[in-house]
Amino acid sequence: MKTYNPGESIKVRVPEEFELHLSVQATSGYEWKVAEKATGLSVLGSSFKPPTDDRIGGASLQVLRLRADEPGTLTLRLVCKRAWDTTPSETLVLQITAQDRV
Repeated sequence: MKTYNPGESIKVRVPEEFELHLSVQATSGYEWKVAEKATGLSVLGSSFKPPTDDRIGGASLQVLRLRADEPGTLTLRLVCKRAWDTTPSETLVLQITAQDRV
């Protein structure tokens, strides 16, 4: 399974599963949520990895598992917010290039 970070070019083959690693202040209640996605893209799940340092309030890693179901340029818009916030603290728009299997 391939792993990507924000800012990297995401290129996959249908029906490849892949992971997106996102930094988040999970200990403060923040979480990345899918705000909008292309119909050819499936969200398979989300999990958290603990902070890599010992500092209180350090950033965690949120791992989104995705799958490209259709070929084309697929758009994924994510927002980072706490459950009780109405306005996101961050927005991230990703373009995923999904190629038909060969």
